[in-house]
Amino acid sequence: MTWQWLRVQFTYPRLVRLAIKVVVCLVLVNLGFAVLHPMIWLDRATIYGSLVPFRTRFSYASPGLAVTVLRVDAMFASHEISGPKLASDEYRVAVMGASDVWGFGLNANETISACLNQNKTTTPQGHPLRVFNLGYPAPSAMRDLIFLDKARIYNLDHVVWFINAGTLYRYLLVAQQEFMSINREALHTLLAKYPIQVSEPMSLPPESFNLWEQTLIGQRVALNTWVQDQLYGLVWQQQRIDHLKNGVSSYHPTDPEAHGEAFGPGAFADWRYPGEVTESDLSLDVLAAGVRLARSARFKLTLVAQPMWIQPAETRNFRYNEEYPIWYYDMLQTALRNTAATAGWDYVDWSAKLPNGYFTDSPFHYSAEGSCILAAELKKLIRNRALP
Repeated sequence: MTWQWLRVQFTYPRLVRLAIKVVVCLVLVNLGFAVLHPMIWLDRATIYGSLVPFRTRFSYASPGLAVTVLRVDAMFASHEISGPKLASDEYRVAVMGASDVWGFGLNANETISACLNQNKTTTPQGHPLRVFNLGYPAPSAMRDLIFLDKARIYNLDHVVWFINAGTLYRYLLVAQQEFMSINREALHTLLAKYPIQVSEPMSLPPESFNLWEQTLIGQRVALNTWVQDQLYGLVWQQQRIDHLKNGVSSYHPTDPEAHGEAFGPGAFADWRYPGEVTESDLSLDVLAAGVRLARSARFKLTLVAQPMWIQPAETRNFRYNEEYPIWYYDMLQTALRNTAATAGWDYVDWSAKLPNGYFTDSPFHYSAEGSCILAAELKKLIRNRALP
């Protein structure tokens, strides 16, 4: 018995035709992907909130744990802010900021927002208080403004925006290049709507994606990230772990003067703040855009100067901590106070709100105990703002 039908004669013309068919199929698949834009609806399609619980904070990868999701629609779709209200009359508050608000080095149930939610707080009128963690590691005023614009559809009553000296330095406004590139349409929409100055316009991504970027090959990283994030939902369901704790119990600062020369006015030899810095280098126009956005969306907005570890006065010379020279932070605080008073912003200075013993691996990361201390202060602030 012979198997003649299995024998295929691969001649040169047949191989050429096969190669052409493969190329044509790949081209059609990629063009179809570009035309259909499936990532738009995939970003909103998630197992979180249905097969597995919603996340309590945005996905940010720790070594060997989860993935970093940067597409804003996907970030919000998997977050508990997209879920149904727990009570019809709940008072909804979002807390925004950098890694301090997100809870770097802490479990998801140890963040500022988690402490508030665990305490079953109510407003003075008796409405249940529900707090959402919209923080994300690394300071960026423009990224926070994109989050604020996206969050307006979730019927928020109040947003508390933690800001720091890094958040407001214009040189860093669009420094998170990957995030800004992925969310370029949201970025350019806000830049067109509000008078925001960008220090280096050439660093902005194009306003829209080109054809190649919208193909399957161009979107392969986004698709891979989406799949990994959905699969990690099974781990989140079982363990409620989305970040590895750093295990650092107390902050041991380096000598502020060990960084080199004395940082006098106008001198800032730091890669984040190169050269001379003046008040015009502060992106207060982004805060102004946030205030306008909040007023148009009819929710309260409170700007909070981020708590930080501060060098004791008796040993302080040129810096408050290893990140901020005294002259720079004082200039920032003066500008914020004056602008807030003139423009009618709701602004509070919490830079010295938390004692030094409650910081962990940096001047801005809090211990679990420190988070709950700040949560108690935040509860007072929210309840005060919730009064008629």
